[in-house]
Amino acid sequence: MKIRIEPMNENNETFIGKDIKEIQTKCFMIDFCKVGVGEKCGWYEYENYGLDANEGDLILFQMNNRIIASAKYVMKLPKPTLAFKVDTNTIRIFKPITKEELHALMLKYPVVLCMSIENINAKIDVFRTLGYSKIDIVKISKRLPTIFCYSIDNIKTKIEDMISLGFTREEVIKMIKLFPSVLSISIDNIKNKINIFLEHGYTYDEILYTFKVIPSIIASAPDSLKRKLNFYNTIGISDCIKAKPIKLMLSLNLVYARYRFLSERGIIIDEKSSVKLFCNNKQFERVNGISKEALLNMYSYDNEVKKNERNI
Repeated sequence: MKIRIEPMNENNETFIGKDIKEIQTKCFMIDFCKVGVGEKCGWYEYENYGLDANEGDLILFQMNNRIIASAKYVMKLPKPTLAFKVDTNTIRIFKPITKEELHALMLKYPVVLCMSIENINAKIDVFRTLGYSKIDIVKISKRLPTIFCYSIDNIKTKIEDMISLGFTREEVIKMIKLFPSVLSISIDNIKNKINIFLEHGYTYDEILYTFKVIPSIIASAPDSLKRKLNFYNTIGISDCIKAKPIKLMLSLNLVYARYRFLSERGIIIDEKSSVKLFCNNKQFERVNGISKEALLNMYSYDNEVKKNERNI
């Protein structure tokens, strides 16, 4: 199977006055699928004499420099008629993507090129049955193109494994939407992260809540996660972290530097005042008169840890 790009003339009378969404829904999902004599027609009139495709090749339709739809090529009429036929069962529309974005995607994940369109469409159908919209699927595939390399059984098994940990099916679906790489992380890895949180005073419900709010925390390196939880326990603000797990995503080096800076100036950091540690950089600099770069140069969490290890 080869991939061919078919530029669509926006000045064609069929497309004049229509935006891309209208072209996708009317031209591709309705006009292409009108019933002809004995079969769905699927004929597309094109303007490019240089079209060179074989049966089974994937045609990417391009409008305004963006790929807006795809379909499998069947045949074309002999010259001078410029029309080719696609398999209407393979028509897919999606959020427009530029050729550059598509090219970058292929360079980063070339394995996708080795997959058949039938395989990709089968995965798309599975995600549709799970409750994902077309836009959701495009977003997921952009963030994790290798999703199409996973077997359908593995995808379903991972969802069931997540449910067995205490999440509802709807929660798992949402987590994958927010952080598709959840599907690439083994269940043993996830259980390991759960144990780390339990060792640092979290209840099981608090862990589930944390994972639901920021599923990307599941991909954290164990040592990095332990350091963060240890630090927040040590300075006594773990409850505010549990209430707003997103704070776990801020760099520990930066939070430590801010903590040292404020503490040395007599500012007590507790659950209530901990908001001072997590404000944005511009706000912290405006209030305290010191930049992020200067803070990190003054206080290094890594150096502090090394010093403490030498003193043990």
